[in-house]
Amino acid sequence: MGRHCGDEGQPKRRNANIVPGVPVKPSGLSARAGFYWNQILEQLIASGIQLVTGDAHLITLGACVKADLEVSWKSVQEGGRYITNLKTGAVKLNPAVDDCNRLSERLQKILWQLNLSPRSRGNPPTAPKAKDEEQSLEDFLNED
Repeated sequence: MGRHCGDEGQPKRRNANIVPGVPVKPSGLSARAGFYWNQILEQLIASGIQLVTGDAHLITLGACVKADLEVSWKSVQEGGRYITNLKTGAVKLNPAVDDCNRLSERLQKILWQLNLSPRSRGNPPTAPKAKDEEQSLEDFLNED
């Protein structure tokens, strides 16, 4: 693991003397970003994640990305996944689809950094458990 990771690959803070504290929402956020800022903070608190005031920067980034993602998704819903060029008639991917994909990737990274994803907590999503007795291919093919 990298030099800033713990035993489980979790990011660790460089300064062991960081003082816990509740981050303060910055002024100037849009209404949607402010809504998402509150939502992310509530999720962090409900999850029992230790916060420091410096987490406000990452929470703000996550809130802004979520607000931008909402706008892009609305554009995809209204215009469709594909759009037609009015001059040439050519059909192409709606640019908002690329925005949604890019913003989703950014949001996923931010949620990981905030410890709000299963993998960031060392608990990867689990696959359904297999049956006690595994069925042979022959038995599967011969089922009625």
